[in-house]
Amino acid sequence: MIKWRGTEYRIHPLFTLVLLLSLLTGRFIETLTLFAIVAIHEMGHVFAAKGFGWRVRYVQLLPFGGAAYVDERSGTPPHEELVVVLAGPLQNLWMIVFSALMLWSGTGDAVWWSYFMEANGWILLFNLLPILPLDGGRLLLLWLGCRFSYHGALLFCARIGLVASAAVIFCAFLSPNDGLNLNL
Repeated sequence: MIKWRGTEYRIHPLFTLVLLLSLLTGRFIETLTLFAIVAIHEMGHVFAAKGFGWRVRYVQLLPFGGAAYVDERSGTPPHEELVVVLAGPLQNLWMIVFSALMLWSGTGDAVWWSYFMEANGWILLFNLLPILPLDGGRLLLLWLGCRFSYHGALLFCARIGLVASAAVIFCAFLSPNDGLNLNL
């Protein structure tokens, strides 16, 4: 755990296991790159939240993603919540543009920049799925909360999230893969 500017930064214990497994499978650089992308994404949320004066309790890197935990969950103006939610995906967008510029200019290793751009794209798309607590689910809840009661919006989001989750699982079964299917 690291504490910086009033916010704790934590690494989930299973993160260490994922790193060890990535060493054994020869995917350490790719795994480290993914976690760096997730960390930058989460820092987008943190900086936006702190810009509005929100108290960010902690940021945690999880084995398959990350999360920023804030104290301000109710009573925040919708425009602030919108900015904080979008700040994470915007980090992925600028990293995609930056990697495309690096590829276009021929700077660095083209294979790595292609991987970096593709990883950002997949993380961005996955994160925008309408499943809580992903950013897409939070955007859907924010949009529905402006039109319906919070309880009704939350129930609708839960139902949409279940359907979207089932679709993701179904697609994971369909994805072609030789050997162990890590998508599952």
